[in-house]
Amino acid sequence: MTYESERLYFRPWTIDDAEALFELSSDERVGPRCGWMPHKTLEESREILGKILVNDHTYCIIEKASEKIIGNMGIDYVYENDDAEERVIVDDEKELGFWLGYPYWNKVYMTEAVKATIDYCFNELGMRKLWCGHFDDNHASARVQEKCGFKYDSTTVRFWQGLGKEVTLVDNYLYNSKRKPLIGLQALVDEKRDSYWMLPGYFEGVIEAGGIPVMLPLISDEEDIGKLVEKFDGFIITGGHDVGPEVYGMTDETENVEPCTARDDMEVILLKKAMEADKPVFGICRGLQFINAALGGSLYQDIPMQFPSEVNHRQPAPYDEPIHPVKLEEGSWLKNLAGCDIIMVNSCHHQGLKDLAEGLVISAKAEDGLVEAAEMPDKKYLKAVQWHPEFMHKKDEMSRKIFSDFVKACASDR
Repeated sequence: MTYESERLYFRPWTIDDAEALFELSSDERVGPRCGWMPHKTLEESREILGKILVNDHTYCIIEKASEKIIGNMGIDYVYENDDAEERVIVDDEKELGFWLGYPYWNKVYMTEAVKATIDYCFNELGMRKLWCGHFDDNHASARVQEKCGFKYDSTTVRFWQGLGKEVTLVDNYLYNSKRKPLIGLQALVDEKRDSYWMLPGYFEGVIEAGGIPVMLPLISDEEDIGKLVEKFDGFIITGGHDVGPEVYGMTDETENVEPCTARDDMEVILLKKAMEADKPVFGICRGLQFINAALGGSLYQDIPMQFPSEVNHRQPAPYDEPIHPVKLEEGSWLKNLAGCDIIMVNSCHHQGLKDLAEGLVISAKAEDGLVEAAEMPDKKYLKAVQWHPEFMHKKDEMSRKIFSDFVKACASDR
């Protein structure tokens, strides 16, 4: 497999490239900046080619004008549990490693090479994310990575085997801005029919906003849910069953609660791991109630019984028509989106937020004071509404804005 840029092209190394490799890598100004010692003999270069460079993910950089090899570009694998005995390849991430022969420095070749490789990885290989690092004193490599759009991730001090000494390593990352974010939607459950299903409005809202919606399996294994969190860019906790009182340390006080224990069990783990990874989470109806309950808040288990109100919180069909106003709180994400103080929403729920969980702040309220939306400012995106934009998005601009706001967060750099 090969690729190219305006002045360069890239092809896999072969054993026949030993002399060209030795000519470049024997220069002591090159290797130590990149983590390896200068080659001492042609035979050493030949051995390193055979053991390290001749593979399906390492390329020599060739100057088109001279047809000479001028450097190296590695598009290496990224592993889960890299320090564990069993490493598993992350199939949508790569790590770039590169060096350039000294005679070709200060010609902007490396920036051109990295940009071409980024394009190749994102557009040809379909990668979601790239990693790249440099030693803290390698300012040239740092500048190349910055010019190519890489963002800072972390700094670590470690022993570097290739140099036989401790080094300070700076790791950077870059997301594929053209890749549509993958959104996991919690399945709706029909226990009578023994089926999982999804309302089309959830899918349509995400698709129209530029995301790819996928209905999640209903599982409870913590490791498996962790893998879902790794693979997806964001999650929607959908509407549906009541939240079981056990989630927030209560019992059924009304004899009118209809929970789905399997959903509760999965979402407790899913929410925890998504928050740990700071992945965007958006809750709708039950989603708002569940987020509040799982984070330590409490619920009105039945609004007509425990919070009597003249506001219609459970309208009949059609559900794409607004039924009551909500007031948007000053400084909230919803007010910023709407550009006004009050919007009209639909409503179809009999449970609601009672005591707000620590860390959540109210984003909107109904006229009777019931919480209609909440957010957690300390997280990249943890927001939820009580109404149903999935029913209203075809005719309501605010509903479309809500889906777009969420999908945009899923697509942005973390």
